[in-house]
Amino acid sequence: MELKKNILLDLGGVLIDLNREALDSAFEKLWVKKAPSASKLEKWELGKLPENDFYSMWNAAKWVMKSDIDAAWNNLLGELPQERITLLKKWKKKHNLYLVSNTNSIHMKEIQARLGIFGWKQFTELFEEIYLSHEVGKRKPNKAFFEHVLKDADIKAEDCSYIDDTEEHTQAAAKLGIDSYWLDLEKESILDLGKAR
Repeated sequence: MELKKNILLDLGGVLIDLNREALDSAFEKLWVKKAPSASKLEKWELGKLPENDFYSMWNAAKWVMKSDIDAAWNNLLGELPQERITLLKKWKKKHNLYLVSNTNSIHMKEIQARLGIFGWKQFTELFEEIYLSHEVGKRKPNKAFFEHVLKDADIKAEDCSYIDDTEEHTQAAAKLGIDSYWLDLEKESILDLGKAR
């Protein structure tokens, strides 16, 4: 993949490892038998639900505290390997990097806490802009999300490469003329793209 001037990067799966089994297991231990519907979780990622609604929609036992749900929810988040940060630093010398992610306030607070003040500052400084679904009120794969990024960053679709581990998202971006790459995590990681350059 020949990278364009601007690189749009997904966060979960591409940069930060995700562990869905750990997430499910953590909620099972809280006696949560049924996860919220996809539509409710989408509203959460769009920033259209207050945090109190997020906690109540898990329908957990009365003894379960908000901190328990936070901990279980954050079990989804794995490591942010240093090798990936090193790759971003390399790319930043020749490209403009943009972070584009469907995420939520609890996960972002956890990532910031894990990296610490200095680490978080270093991480965010790698990007020209950061676009998070719960902050912009739009999410992938909706066309409006990508249009917002292009307009706000004042960049053209044909000058962008986009890397995401969800094929549906890359297909949506490609329809707008963005050079899109589906990162199949069962076969490769973003480091493999770095080796190719």
